[in-house]
Amino acid sequence: MLSNKDLHAEIGSIDEQIEKLDNPYEKASLKASTLMLKLLHNIRSNQVTIMKNSGVSLIESKHQDNDEKVTEE
Repeated sequence: MLSNKDLHAEIGSIDEQIEKLDNPYEKASLKASTLMLKLLHNIRSNQVTIMKNSGVSLIESKHQDNDEKVTEE
Protein backbone atom coordinates (compact mmCIF):
# COMPACT_ATOMS: atom_id res chain seq x y z
CA MET A 1 0.00 0.00 0.00
CA LEU A 2 1.22 3.51 -0.72
CA SER A 3 2.36 5.60 2.20
CA ASN A 4 0.81 9.02 2.73
CA LYS A 5 4.10 10.66 1.70
CA ASP A 6 4.20 8.72 -1.59
CA LEU A 7 0.54 9.44 -2.29
CA HIS A 8 0.96 13.18 -1.78
CA ALA A 9 4.05 13.17 -3.99
CA GLU A 10 2.09 11.48 -6.79
CA ILE A 11 -0.78 13.95 -6.45
CA GLY A 12 1.71 16.83 -6.59
CA SER A 13 3.23 15.34 -9.74
CA ILE A 14 -0.19 15.08 -11.38
CA ASP A 15 -0.99 18.68 -10.43
CA GLU A 16 2.23 19.82 -12.11
CA GLN A 17 1.26 17.95 -15.29
CA ILE A 18 -2.19 19.58 -15.25
CA GLU A 19 -0.59 23.04 -15.26
CA LYS A 20 1.45 22.15 -18.37
CA LEU A 21 -1.52 20.93 -20.41
CA ASP A 22 -3.38 23.08 -22.93
CA ASN A 23 -6.23 20.71 -23.79
CA PRO A 24 -9.19 21.47 -21.49
CA TYR A 25 -10.52 17.90 -21.80
CA GLU A 26 -7.22 16.42 -20.62
CA LYS A 27 -7.07 18.91 -17.74
CA ALA A 28 -10.62 18.07 -16.64
CA SER A 29 -9.93 14.35 -16.92
CA LEU A 30 -6.80 14.54 -14.76
CA LYS A 31 -8.53 16.79 -12.23
CA ALA A 32 -11.40 14.31 -11.94
CA SER A 33 -8.92 11.45 -11.50
CA THR A 34 -7.05 13.40 -8.83
CA LEU A 35 -10.31 14.10 -7.01
CA MET A 36 -11.19 10.39 -7.01
CA LEU A 37 -7.72 9.56 -5.67
CA LYS A 38 -8.13 12.12 -2.86
CA LEU A 39 -11.57 10.75 -2.00
CA LEU A 40 -10.25 7.18 -1.87
CA HIS A 41 -7.46 8.32 0.43
CA ASN A 42 -10.01 10.03 2.65
CA ILE A 43 -12.10 6.85 2.82
CA ARG A 44 -9.01 4.83 3.75
CA SER A 45 -8.11 7.32 6.48
CA ASN A 46 -11.64 7.20 7.86
CA GLN A 47 -11.62 3.40 7.91
CA VAL A 48 -8.34 3.35 9.82
CA THR A 49 -9.74 5.85 12.33
CA ILE A 50 -12.87 3.72 12.83
CA MET A 51 -10.73 0.61 13.26
CA LYS A 52 -8.54 2.31 15.87
CA ASN A 53 -11.57 3.57 17.80
CA SER A 54 -13.13 0.08 17.67
CA GLY A 55 -10.03 -1.49 19.18
CA VAL A 56 -8.98 -3.38 16.05
CA SER A 57 -5.24 -4.04 15.99
CA LEU A 58 -3.59 -2.64 12.91
CA ILE A 59 -0.73 -4.24 11.02
CA GLU A 60 2.52 -2.36 11.58
CA SER A 61 4.51 -0.87 8.71
CA LYS A 62 7.01 -3.17 7.03
CA HIS A 63 10.13 -2.17 5.13
CA GLN A 64 11.35 -4.12 2.13
CA ASP A 65 15.04 -4.68 1.37
CA ASN A 66 15.02 -2.09 -1.42
CA ASP A 67 13.94 0.68 1.00
CA GLU A 68 10.39 0.84 -0.38
CA LYS A 69 7.85 1.21 2.38
CA VAL A 70 4.96 -1.18 2.49
CA THR A 71 2.23 -0.03 4.85
CA GLU A 72 -0.77 -2.12 5.72
CA GLU A 73 -3.48 -0.19 7.53
